[in-house]
Amino acid sequence: MGDNTLRALTSDLAYFEAWGLAASGKSLPWPAPEALLLKFVTHHLWDPEKRTADSDHGIPADVAENLRHQGFLKSAGPHAPATVLRRLANWSTLTRWRGLTDAFGSPALESAVRLDVRAVLRQRRRKSAKAVTGDVLAKLLVTCATESPRDLRDRAILMVAFASGGRRRSEIAGLRLEQLTVEAPIETEGGTPLPSLAIHLGRTKTTSGEEDESSISPAGLSRR
Repeated sequence: MGDNTLRALTSDLAYFEAWGLAASGKSLPWPAPEALLLKFVTHHLWDPEKRTADSDHGIPADVAENLRHQGFLKSAGPHAPATVLRRLANWSTLTRWRGLTDAFGSPALESAVRLDVRAVLRQRRRKSAKAVTGDVLAKLLVTCATESPRDLRDRAILMVAFASGGRRRSEIAGLRLEQLTVEAPIETEGGTPLPSLAIHLGRTKTTSGEEDESSISPAGLSRR
């Protein structure tokens, strides 16, 4: 068994024990009964929209807070289906290592996993139809208004993403200094010329083979 696999099993075992204690108030039983496995699935695969209308849907707040306090839970939303499926597989492996028979192949559990995974994937495919407006951008910029390197970086990311009118998140996150070139200042009526930079994006999902290039100044960004 490889080191990475062993580390994953060790990490998942610690998570199972912490979750089991938080969810039931008892140490994790071996083998885990079907009811506990079903509870694990419902605590980790749930629909955020349904939770807004039903506070009992998904992981209980006290269980989530307990796991978060111990450093086991970081996400505020449901887990990725791949993570839950991997943990269930590792849980089954750990059970078999103890020479015990598990309930991971039960029809009820398989049906619950299939339905909950489908619900999570459907929720993740939904995209907001609301664009970020200038008012929303202004509120975001207030959170990074100092001259610290981090705030300067965050302001630049927000302003480039907003002013470019449709840059993909991967393009913004992947920008590097070598993609920037200094351009001639932009003349203004009766004012000081604005400094300008060009961003070389290369081939993107929305362009053909020619190079895509945008220019940016403190007043905004335009595509050429």
